[in-house]
Parts: sequence; structure tokens; C-alpha cells
Amino acid sequence: MEEFSATVSQRLKDVADGAKLIYTVPNQWKSQIILRHQVGNASAGSFFAGSTLVASATYVYESGGYWDLNTAEPNPMDTVSRLNVRFGVEADDWSLMINGQNITDEDYHSNHNATVSWWRVINPEYWSGQFKYHFGN
Repeated sequence: MEEFSATVSQRLKDVADGAKLIYTVPNQWKSQIILRHQVGNASAGSFFAGSTLVASATYVYESGGYWDLNTAEPNPMDTVSRLNVRFGVEADDWSLMINGQNITDEDYHSNHNATVSWWRVINPEYWSGQFKYHFGN
């Protein structure tokens, strides 16, 4: 039995000991690959001299867990997977990157109850751009 505070009733201890927590995802995996390739050399004098092409992809997988424990058979949560990407160019004084989140637009929902209340579990696909420039020496 886990340790409970002295103020917790024995009845609550009996119910809580070993109970599953709703909206807890016990299985989570994340993998990432990053590729970097230098373009030219720094002494060439062009805008792209000494810059680096960058590409990365991150895959996230989550499974298990329950969204409802009120029934005799707990209702399992959906398995969630998503792919995020980032690519662009980095230089000493600037960088230009394109970011994509959930690019396969996986759409997972959880049903709250019999009245059909729904939540979106993960964000929809979206893309963004980022430009950074360092002023000064």
C-alpha cells in the first residue's frame, strides 16, 4: 500500500490504493533525427557562406490510459501519434526556419460521456516561419 496522509479516511485509502488515474498516458515514446550540412566555407564572402542547412523530424507516440473510470469497464484513451518537422538555414548572424507541427494532421478526440461531449486531444496541423538576425559584432 502507498503512503497516505493521516487525514485520509480508510475508505478513501481502500479506493485509491492502486487506482488508475484518468488522462494519464503511461506509454510515451519520442524519437528525433537531426541532419546538418554545411554549405560553402566562411571565407567565400557570400550571404550563404559558412551557413548550414538544417532538417529535423520528431515523432511522438502515446498510448494507454483512460478517460473515464466510472464504469465497470474503464474507457481507454485513443492512441496518439504525431510528426513534427523543422528545416531551414543557419548562419553566424541569421537563421531562417520553417516549422511544421502535427504535419499529418492526426485528429484524436475523447468522448466525455453519453451526451457526446468531445475534446480535441492534440493540436491540428500548423506551419510557422522564423527569421532571426543578430545585430552587432
